[in-house]
Amino acid sequence: VLLKISAEHTSAVVAREIANAAAAAFADQVPVLEQVAGTAESPVEATVVRPAGLGARTQPGARLNIALGLVLGAISGFGAVVLRDRLDHTVRAEELEDLLGLPLLGRISGGDGVERDQVICLAQPSSRPAEEFRSVRTNLRFADADELPRSIVVTSALDGEGTAGVLGNLAVVLAQAGDPVVVVCADLRHPRLDELVRVHRRPGLTSVLSGHATLDEALQRWGDPALPLWALAPGPLPGNPSEVLGSKELELLIRRLEDRATFVLIETPPALPFTDAAVVSAIASGVVLVARSGRTPHDDVSSAVRALRAVGARLYGAVVTTPPRRLIDLGDTTSATTPRREEP
Repeated sequence: VLLKISAEHTSAVVAREIANAAAAAFADQVPVLEQVAGTAESPVEATVVRPAGLGARTQPGARLNIALGLVLGAISGFGAVVLRDRLDHTVRAEELEDLLGLPLLGRISGGDGVERDQVICLAQPSSRPAEEFRSVRTNLRFADADELPRSIVVTSALDGEGTAGVLGNLAVVLAQAGDPVVVVCADLRHPRLDELVRVHRRPGLTSVLSGHATLDEALQRWGDPALPLWALAPGPLPGNPSEVLGSKELELLIRRLEDRATFVLIETPPALPFTDAAVVSAIASGVVLVARSGRTPHDDVSSAVRALRAVGARLYGAVVTTPPRRLIDLGDTTSATTPRREEP
């Protein structure tokens, strides 16, 4: 059995002498403690194998430890950032224009003032997201140097990117500038915008396209009564959404809406799972693509851009949502309990 004895002292020499003395005393005491009655010698013997030497200081150096901690922390942090960047394949706002050739119209951040079922641009017009939407409005107006964008498809690569919230709040800030705006719920698969702005689903888009309702009957007022805002709900959902949206009647309807309002914002399903967005984009003035930073895969955004450009759609740019909280959802911010219909 090997036993190791060590000693600590402010003087290394004294610590050595204490350790050697303790070892010698221990060796002397073992035969006494382990002596068996009736025998002259102890069966156990302790021998000093190696005398103690002078060791280094064992007390930590605060300055050295702090310096080493800072260096190691910086190296670890930098390595983690590099590793995360290499493994993260989601879209980032700064790479849209360089890698995809897609102008960045604006970034919309979440925050404590963004609540569920609320049009942030109406409920909190002085909030940071509301100001960011005004920046998007300005950039969108100058997206085309030749003419003002009129009918704009707002879509995303995948579901759950905040498209309905972006479309609704963009409609609000455009109307706040004095421009009549009509939002068209052309998502005939899983419509959401009509529920968020609290308008009746029927009559709606499909009702007008099928001739079961006139445009005047289907248009509904929503939001602040002082704002020139109208909504065209989806109407009864058909079994063949792509064929309905690709009809000549929809193109004629969009042209009629452009005559009535300055801006026509059109909600569609995401571009990758369905062809609806590409079909509508081919007859609209252009497209705004919504992507969520840190969530939407970069490859999916690239595929959506290629699919839209393949049909000749003009891409005005992208709006990137960067939440810490769920971005903007729409709700009725008026005191009315039933939607109102007026002709724009």
